[in-house]
Amino acid sequence: MTIFYYWKQSKKNNIHVYVGGKTPFLRFGDFKDMSVTPRSTVCAALLCLFLMSVFLMTSSVPSTQKPKFQRVLWCKQPYPDNYQDLTFLNHLHRNRTAHRTIDGYPTLVICALPLSAHISSVMIFVGLFVYLYEGHILAQALIWYTISLGVIGYLVWERSKPDRRLARQNVVRSTGILIFLLFLISPVLKTLTLSTDSDSIWALSSVLLAINILLADYRDGRESLMEGSLDVSFPSALSINAAISASVVLASRLASNADVFALVLFAVEWFGLFPLMRRDVMRKYPDSLFRPVVLNISLASLAFLISSTLSISVGLIYLLAVPVGTVLILPAIYVWLQRYKKDLGGPWDCAVPRLS
Repeated sequence: MTIFYYWKQSKKNNIHVYVGGKTPFLRFGDFKDMSVTPRSTVCAALLCLFLMSVFLMTSSVPSTQKPKFQRVLWCKQPYPDNYQDLTFLNHLHRNRTAHRTIDGYPTLVICALPLSAHISSVMIFVGLFVYLYEGHILAQALIWYTISLGVIGYLVWERSKPDRRLARQNVVRSTGILIFLLFLISPVLKTLTLSTDSDSIWALSSVLLAINILLADYRDGRESLMEGSLDVSFPSALSINAAISASVVLASRLASNADVFALVLFAVEWFGLFPLMRRDVMRKYPDSLFRPVVLNISLASLAFLISSTLSISVGLIYLLAVPVGTVLILPAIYVWLQRYKKDLGGPWDCAVPRLS
């Protein structure tokens, strides 16, 4: 829209201002009785007309209202890629995964049972080594205990996996070959660290057992029941290798070849076969809480009995640190610390695809 405006002075000293036509838009009277000049008055009138023309031109432009913003990718919208509407923070949620109530405490206790059971197993192994090292137990007795425990564990494992039942003759043959090979290399293992100081052996074995605890497979077998999950038949290979290496290093400090053979045989069964049997049993009974609780109590009682016979202080420290501390105290501390958790979540989080 274009606006033309001009002015002229009539014969009676009146100022007429025309806007786009012959009809005067503004009229100013005679200037004889006014203290202002006609030219300044006309300038003021022209300024008002200019502002009015700008207002009319801007108001005459049609306004284009944008469509409502939608959080979709398949629709082309007149918004930049990083645009967010005013309702963006309406979807904000805080501490959705925090266990702020005591209701999550039993779940945390159950999740801590595999850790306590594994640490108790390591404590039992260390206690049996001390028994052999100080002569409190005979190697023949430990060998028979190990064989008996292996037979019972195999029967339980066979019952939990009827679809993988193997011929018992093959199992006996493979077990016999393994025992014979361990018996042959026992003299070699005894002299493996003959030139190494005992302090270095204790430090190395402690590091290896710590690696075994850190890298152990603490899954209880329920993950394999989920659709699309991987069925891992054996625990962490590195954790088992660290435990067997620790047993070999410790066995080299024993007095006789029979002691070396007994300790290494027990370590192979205790760290290699026992976790496999435990996980398969838990996998067969995923909803049972009785079995993991009984297993954890049995291992904790045996570890406390072995450690307390060596030293009362060691037994009390183990009892407070592992069964009580790991299973009862640490979950309670975790629940208490959730009040200080500040976890923000919302639509900016990465989407998790759902495969149908």
